[in-house]
Amino acid sequence: MLKAIALAGGALQDASLSNVKIVHLSGSSQIADVTNNTNTQQSQNLKLQPGDLIIVPENTARVAVLGYVGEPGFFPLPEERKFMLSDALAMAKGFENKRAGLETVAVIRTENGKQSRMIFDVGKFLKNGDITQNPELMAGDVIYVPQTGRVDWESVLRSIASVGVFISPFTK
Repeated sequence: MLKAIALAGGALQDASLSNVKIVHLSGSSQIADVTNNTNTQQSQNLKLQPGDLIIVPENTARVAVLGYVGEPGFFPLPEERKFMLSDALAMAKGFENKRAGLETVAVIRTENGKQSRMIFDVGKFLKNGDITQNPELMAGDVIYVPQTGRVDWESVLRSIASVGVFISPFTK
């Protein structure tokens, strides 16, 4: 099967190689996992029959990264490895240096219809390597990087200057 996928040009980057479907001429079908982390060679080297159709679906597992990051958006979860909070922040082009509140990064997860909210101090992970502050993410997780609690006077003054307003610190 791997040879057939390779001959077809290989799998796309967003392919779900853990859910490859083989449809036989008889109408029966089976699902095969052809990811690199499969322990058995059986599904990776499955023998095909003449007329088999191989369907490689899209990997639709995603996380959302919102808030004070370089490029907020939805990002795919790779199938072949764990996907950590730091990976999601990297895909979102990092965080805004002066405004991102790394001490209170929220991960919102919905499981079995119930929503849970977890708060992580990503600064502790980045500075001290505290792996408890860099959790593994799951499909559907929403990550929110809030604005820091400190006032960034440079940004405030830049915003005021951009609209042509000047406020004297001596006026009441």
